[in-house]
Amino acid sequence: MHVKSKTLVKAYSKLSEISTQYAEFAEQTAARSFYDNSPTLVLCERIAELYEKSNLAALLKAKIKNAFKMLDEEELKILACWKRGNREGLFLSERSYFRKLSRTFTKLESALKIQGVTDEAFKKVYSAKLVYIKTLASIYEVEAQGIAKRLKSLKINRSFSSSLKSKDSESLNEEASSAEVKGDRITTEKEERISTGKSERIPMATRPGKAAGRNGRRTKTPYIAHYSA
Repeated sequence: MHVKSKTLVKAYSKLSEISTQYAEFAEQTAARSFYDNSPTLVLCERIAELYEKSNLAALLKAKIKNAFKMLDEEELKILACWKRGNREGLFLSERSYFRKLSRTFTKLESALKIQGVTDEAFKKVYSAKLVYIKTLASIYEVEAQGIAKRLKSLKINRSFSSSLKSKDSESLNEEASSAEVKGDRITTEKEERISTGKSERIPMATRPGKAAGRNGRRTKTPYIAHYSA
């Protein structure tokens, strides 16, 4: 999720200060070496490492600056607004802003690769040796993992809802087809009765055959003969 480009855009304004601080630490370490009991080789390696980090921070800023030159004016404004945390002066909707921001980060990463800041170099050189870069990268990596989890949950929910909809439509189709088959069968039976002239008997009492009259005698159960239209 554009971890490298976000980290370098955020750190760009701080790299000059970081380079100066590493150079000052190297000078202070060299000045205190008279009172340090460490071996001379260890002190020399420590001072050389501090100067290397100072030069690395300055070199990284120069490469980021050259990568910025490959972006147009609107893309630079979008990056500046993202760094500030607002969209003032862009006159873009939220959806358009984030869509253009994603394209700008992608273009910036391509420009950084041209300058030699590849993903491997970012992790093994700049992030490994510069503490500030490493800290920012870890923050944006956690943010990217959270976004990936949310996107995964959204995809699962969408697939689950679509499967439910497909099941509901299948059950409705089955019910409709069964009802259609049943209706065809009933219609066919009615047509057969009409063609053969057979009648249907509808009992008027609860018990078939005979029913009790008013005087207690058993009478035959009346029936109604009718034809189904």
